[in-house]
Amino acid sequence: MSDQAGLLIKRLNLWSNVKKLPDGDITKSQIRDFNIYKGQSGVCRDDSGTCISILNTGKHYPDDIFDGGVLYHYPNTQRVGQHDINEINAVKECASQGLPLFVILPGNNSTKRKIRLGWVEDFDDNSEQFLIRFGDSQPKPIKIQEEEFTSKEKRKKKSREVEVRSNNQSKFRFNVLKRYGAKCAICNLKNKHMLDAAHIIPVDEDGTDDPRNGLILCKNHHAAFDRNLFVINSNDYSIDVLEHDINISEVKLNTGTGQLPHKLAINYRFKA
Repeated sequence: MSDQAGLLIKRLNLWSNVKKLPDGDITKSQIRDFNIYKGQSGVCRDDSGTCISILNTGKHYPDDIFDGGVLYHYPNTQRVGQHDINEINAVKECASQGLPLFVILPGNNSTKRKIRLGWVEDFDDNSEQFLIRFGDSQPKPIKIQEEEFTSKEKRKKKSREVEVRSNNQSKFRFNVLKRYGAKCAICNLKNKHMLDAAHIIPVDEDGTDDPRNGLILCKNHHAAFDRNLFVINSNDYSIDVLEHDINISEVKLNTGTGQLPHKLAINYRFKA
């Protein structure tokens, strides 16, 4: 048996034991007893240097935790040396080896935690985020074929609309940021914490979560987009401003990566 296979079995066996604990009422001492977390700033590595767990307290980025997974931001602590880089690489090592990690989340009160088994589905060095999905087994990767584009997809009924949109939005944001980069497509704002992933064909009209049906917009221009204060022309992606004083600085869509949304999505949104 290879070292990788042995480590996989060890972690899955450990997960079987963790699942026996009361969900949301796991104590910090129990976590230490399992050697899952040793009190580091956010990323805990095992003896081989591979990430074994990450901590998300929900304080800094509460919206990045969703039912099916979590968006985990790269550590940026400005510590002396290579600490942050080593921790980032340790999480990436889980992805390359197909190993799960333990995600430690807020519990039922401030002293308790819940734990999920997570798999690094993807990561993006531009927006400095990991997309981690929860599950007992590694999820199969879903690749978007560039030659195929479906503008709409059937959505859940309204009774579950809020929950479903919350679950899907985090992955949609990750994919749109990875495709376009952390820059508003119509101005120069580049702070990822001030940027939104906007659906071109709205979710309420069954717009797909394909990132080509998305745009990165700052919060001000996302509001302007929702209020139809400007138009994007599908032939050349030029921008027609319909209201003055909304601070659009780009003449055409200009993303951080040079990638652009699908013309079918633009055509639908701004059809005559």
